[in-house]
Amino acid sequence: STAQMTRRLLDRVLALDHRVSGAVHRSAFGAAFDYVTLAPALAFSSYGMPVSLAVMGLCLGWRALALGIASSVVTVLTTTAGKRTTRRHRPAHGAVGKRAVSIRSMESNFAFPSGDSAQAAVMWTAVRLVLAPHSWAALVLSTMVTAWTMFARVYFGVHWVGDTIGGALTGTVITTLAFRLIA
Repeated sequence: STAQMTRRLLDRVLALDHRVSGAVHRSAFGAAFDYVTLAPALAFSSYGMPVSLAVMGLCLGWRALALGIASSVVTVLTTTAGKRTTRRHRPAHGAVGKRAVSIRSMESNFAFPSGDSAQAAVMWTAVRLVLAPHSWAALVLSTMVTAWTMFARVYFGVHWVGDTIGGALTGTVITTLAFRLIA
């Protein structure tokens, strides 16, 4: 039946997600890498996002700030609802290789979709749309910074890869729609 085929496909996707994520969780690149990667892992958290939005507003003006705040609020509501609906558990505390800094204990809610990856996508999609909506260079830069945040969240064992993909897509879609409504 279609339901059985869908379930088998979902099981395969989740197994692949766990294999890829597990490889990232177990990897170790040294203390310097850990400290450099800590910034994107935390910059779009509930603590870092207000600061990130304030900096964006100061640098790009009220229009960018309004877009960022509106998109951020809708994204928080959406990712919170997603976490409550999917109830996907985070990786186990002991699943991560040796890190100079541990942030896994900072998170205790459900994992999917990643709120921090969603907020990184909100920030960088807003910057791209306000500064250069038709620029391939801006698209590549915003994608790279969001991807770095996604990697950092998986590297520190806070998320699975699929969580970060779902979060980034959520933030990108919401910000793009908000931009079209505001513009």
